[in-house]
Amino acid sequence: MRQTKSQQSLMNKPGNRLALCLTLALSGSLAGCFSSSDSDSPGNGSDNGDNDTEYQAITLDATDSDQWTHLNLDNGEVVSAEQDWHIAARRTDLKLNGGASGEADVVGALIQAQEDYYDDEGNPDPNIFLNRQADDELDTLLAEFDEPDDQDWYREHITNAFDDDWYLYDPASGNMEANSNLGWLVRGHDGESYAALVVEDFLFRTRAGEGVEAIEFDLRVQPAGASGFEQTFSLREDDGIIPASGGVVCFHFADNGGSSDCSSDDWDVQLGFEGRDVFLRSNSGPSGPGQGGLFGPMDRDDLDEYQEATYTPGGQSIAHHYSADTTGGVFAEHSWYAYNLEGRHQLWPNYRVYLIDSDENQDDAPRYALQVTDYYDDAGESGHVSLRYREAPGEDE
Repeated sequence: MRQTKSQQSLMNKPGNRLALCLTLALSGSLAGCFSSSDSDSPGNGSDNGDNDTEYQAITLDATDSDQWTHLNLDNGEVVSAEQDWHIAARRTDLKLNGGASGEADVVGALIQAQEDYYDDEGNPDPNIFLNRQADDELDTLLAEFDEPDDQDWYREHITNAFDDDWYLYDPASGNMEANSNLGWLVRGHDGESYAALVVEDFLFRTRAGEGVEAIEFDLRVQPAGASGFEQTFSLREDDGIIPASGGVVCFHFADNGGSSDCSSDDWDVQLGFEGRDVFLRSNSGPSGPGQGGLFGPMDRDDLDEYQEATYTPGGQSIAHHYSADTTGGVFAEHSWYAYNLEGRHQLWPNYRVYLIDSDENQDDAPRYALQVTDYYDDAGESGHVSLRYREAPGEDE
């Protein structure tokens, strides 16, 4: 029986429409088709010419920041959360029905990393992203792949835009320190206040057995009802704020900030250390009862250009681009897109290929190779997530 990895963080110029498939925007009903030659019956298979491999393409309406759109990969139908589903989309977020995200046992692995889309330091290459199209990467989806190792499978866990980008880990010393080169825009628990946030200092000597010793945030705060950032201050806690046994500590932005009771509803950012996992979370989604969210990360110098939290320095609205905390697995660990290339506030897909196992506990459960090919409709509206996928051979085939 294959074992899966339950991994939590310790740690586009829009693509072209699919020329090979009738891809329909969803409005709560089945709308998909097998791509390639023209077909009178969307949902029927085809041999895709010389490739002799069937695949299905579908666009999910994921425009609602508060609602997930659920898809059953077996029949290509959009279903409710109470029905059998495998993958769901909400804005840029994708999740699988398993672990922290659902009651089933769906897991995922990355089988084509598209390494040429990134430089040696993991930064996206604009020349590649801006010049590749979905048709160029169809063979990537249809190609044979190596079977993932046990540790390459991911179950769903709580994740957000902080991810593990806010700290740096030194494997030689075992110390975690702040990554003060990046920053985020944070929406507060009330959904109306905001802050530009940089983790200025962080000390967690993981091998010292002393827990998290200190953290410091550099903040510019936009109070509820304000039109821009009005308060600037540093918020620091030290002297062993989380013991070696683990725990959480919460912070709020109001009145020049401070620590807050994590059992209350009015915290804005939470720092936690549990088991092997260190995390920052916003008061939103599975992390808390609030209306918080995150936008970023971005270089600190770019963050400094923002004078308000809901518009870019160029005047583009980002009010609806904040992401609540969510659950994620393989898509959180291996993102399907790059953002803001050459200063353009858009998403570009990297056409990575993911392997989705519909039931990790059943050896004969269907498996699917899947790509994300677009995030925009023909009018350029965001939140229309285009997928294409094919049934993949089983582990022993």
